[in-house]
Amino acid sequence: MKEKQDMKKRNIIRGFLVLVMVVMTGFFINLEITKADEKNTENYHLIPWDDGQSGTYWMDGYLYWIDMKKKKISRYSDEEMTKEEVLVEADKGTCIGECGLLYDDIIYYVLIDNKTHAGNLYSYNLKSRESNKLGAARELQRLEVLVDGKIYGCGYTKTGNPEVFLYDLKGKKLKQICKNGYFGQIVGKYIAIQTISSSGKSGMTLYRKSDGQKIKTITSNCSYYEFIDNTFYYVEPIAEFKYKIKSYNIEKKKTITYGTIKANEFGAITSKYLYYSNGPMIGECKYYKYSFAKKKSIRITDCLLYTSDAADDRISV
Repeated sequence: MKEKQDMKKRNIIRGFLVLVMVVMTGFFINLEITKADEKNTENYHLIPWDDGQSGTYWMDGYLYWIDMKKKKISRYSDEEMTKEEVLVEADKGTCIGECGLLYDDIIYYVLIDNKTHAGNLYSYNLKSRESNKLGAARELQRLEVLVDGKIYGCGYTKTGNPEVFLYDLKGKKLKQICKNGYFGQIVGKYIAIQTISSSGKSGMTLYRKSDGQKIKTITSNCSYYEFIDNTFYYVEPIAEFKYKIKSYNIEKKKTITYGTIKANEFGAITSKYLYYSNGPMIGECKYYKYSFAKKKSIRITDCLLYTSDAADDRISV
């Protein structure tokens, strides 16, 4: 009997650890091979790099890949990546930026000068097989998303501080949006950027998508978060292992403070619940879901992560 109970505890712990790991990395990293929506002309996809694996995407039967060590962009017609077709090779004295974009038969990428570390943005046409220099990219190294003719991406200053950039393809202009922050995601009319303060605290700020103007700092101290539709759910640390749960509705411009919890690990956030654990991970760890509607925590015994896209169907308890 004791062995069964111990086995059950280990399964619960293992399940929750997997849940936390997947959710924490899922916002920025997609480790699955995904079939792109070829009918959607507004569809863009990250081209991953060899030592980072930001995601592997298929477009028209090809897998696209950036090899930063060999300084080239290739595509493969097989999952084993043995049938290679080299598309772009870096010029002498340059290297290729971390991540590119594939959009309507065009590959967007950055070539960085090895001495000055300044970059230039290029496009490669898959039909004509020609590369075209678009303009100066300065410190821009990683292309994140292409929306409405604008490329959003990240880079680093000489001192190593993260920056977020916007490049207007039509106007051929590069604009620095944020000096200390990482690109998060596009939310409606806004860009959500994870800001970093001088003390190292992580926050979340909204910028206008059309011109990159700062609109609102939602929080300057955020430990864990999730965007669901137009609502930003997050937790703010107030003491060791103690957090305040909040949400901000972007359309209504309204902040709701739900309550305070003690936690040492966080799981998924859905439109109904925040999943978390409290206590040591081995032996006496307890699992909870915090109900946004009831504004209270509910003790649960197990968490299983499913692949359903329906937010509140992802968790079975």
